[in-house]
Amino acid sequence: MKKKIQKHILPYLLIIISCVGFCIPLNIDKAYVGLLLLFVFVPFLIGEDILSKQKWHKLKLFSTTLVGLYLGNIISIGWLGKLLSTWAYLFLIYNSSLPTLFLLLYHIIKKKLGIKYGLCSFVALWVCYEFIYLQIPINFPAIYAGFLVYTTNSNIIQWYEYTGVLGGTAWVMICNALLFYTFRKKHLTGNWKACKTNIVLSCCAIILPLLISLAMYYSYEEKGEKMECVLVQSNLDPYTEKFSTDRESQLDTMLLMAYRAVTPETRLVVFPETALEGNIWYNELEKNHLIRKIQWNIQQYAPNVSVIAGMDMMQYYISKEEPTESAQLANGTDNIWIDFYNAAGLISSNNVQVYKKSKLVPGTEYVPFIKELPFLKEWSKKLGGGGSSRGTQKEPSLLYTKDANLASVICFESLFGDYLSKFVKIGAEAIVIITNDGRWNNTRGYKQHFRMSILRAIENRRDVVRCGNTGISAFINQRGDIISETTWWEKCTLTDTIHLNQEQTFYSKYGDWIGYLSCICSLILILLYFIKPKQKG
Repeated sequence: MKKKIQKHILPYLLIIISCVGFCIPLNIDKAYVGLLLLFVFVPFLIGEDILSKQKWHKLKLFSTTLVGLYLGNIISIGWLGKLLSTWAYLFLIYNSSLPTLFLLLYHIIKKKLGIKYGLCSFVALWVCYEFIYLQIPINFPAIYAGFLVYTTNSNIIQWYEYTGVLGGTAWVMICNALLFYTFRKKHLTGNWKACKTNIVLSCCAIILPLLISLAMYYSYEEKGEKMECVLVQSNLDPYTEKFSTDRESQLDTMLLMAYRAVTPETRLVVFPETALEGNIWYNELEKNHLIRKIQWNIQQYAPNVSVIAGMDMMQYYISKEEPTESAQLANGTDNIWIDFYNAAGLISSNNVQVYKKSKLVPGTEYVPFIKELPFLKEWSKKLGGGGSSRGTQKEPSLLYTKDANLASVICFESLFGDYLSKFVKIGAEAIVIITNDGRWNNTRGYKQHFRMSILRAIENRRDVVRCGNTGISAFINQRGDIISETTWWEKCTLTDTIHLNQEQTFYSKYGDWIGYLSCICSLILILLYFIKPKQKG
């Protein structure tokens, strides 16, 4: 009976426990709970090892892993259903299938080349999967190991300034591989003494990165000149107020809130994503009445202040100019093309600068493969998009005030560490993130999105100024500490001081180098699979 349970129930149960457990830290804000990821894949590896000796082992592993990861996705980011409706659950199947394929590939390599090559491929392939997932057109990079492991404790991931979040992923997978190898050796030998070396290696892999991080955390000092900023959390419900009430009255409210919060030392005021709307043409920014109103208020009340505001912006092209790939032919014309942008503008008393969002949300802002698959146009409309892709700019650019060079990052872009590091590489001294998380209402979504800002602060050692329409707005320092923050769904302002750091971290210079390394290692292991004879054990 015991053998029957071990063969027919235990491996499936272990795999599902690991897959669900891997995703759960996204829903928990308790201190250090993310460190459970250093152990969470051990049951999976044990379950895979049992299944590898059975018939139909590939099919069993694939189907069980897919079910486990799908359940984990529903538990952790099922709130996407609020935005995408039933389409979210199809996306979660896709989101679960990709890592399942990479774990199946690990199983195939281990089956032929043996446990040591297998576990090397387990680490390399998972990091490779996360790296590739960040590059493909359809993604939502919330469930990756280097993000989940820290939960809310920035003091345990300070070395991300060298490796980025993929370094944390490698740490998680290495610890799981070493622990599994130790338990497996104990099971085969029946003697813990034979596992001394493995135990020491496992303990070092877990403890040393933590000690190094704590030492870095308590010895780090903020760098750069100081600058006072004001955040305006306008708190307009995106379903009932934001896009249905008068745009000018919305701006008047935000300007009044800013006026009451600005001091003589204030140099920057930040409004949230899409704060300015309504026929904002990139070709005629200086003529726009909303922008001119902001400039008039700056001239009258705060001449040393610059304002960063999210803009729902358009740009037109006439026939003699070459329109972009995303431009659409204007209704009723045959020679005017229009691009739609989600943008951030920096408005000073006599100048306007613009950054156009480059990392777009699949489905609502960006429709992949629409030329090859025209039916996706209607799919996009059902998701709340316009049935076409918004425009982007090809390379990051900075917004400049008299006092600072700023990276202006819009919502979804804050999920991409490698992309954000490019702003720092070209001179950003601080990071401004504008967002509108109110579309998800009071789900886990806004909290998960907020955590990403902490990663970006540590990776680049830049203060982060985060302004959300409904929250969470916050100031985050270069160690990833939350200096001050607003509450969710409250109309308010927040004033604090940031540092303007000019030094670049290793990660800022080289980005996701660990991702490229993992791809090389994965290719080598796949090549070995084809050229080496089958191994035992």
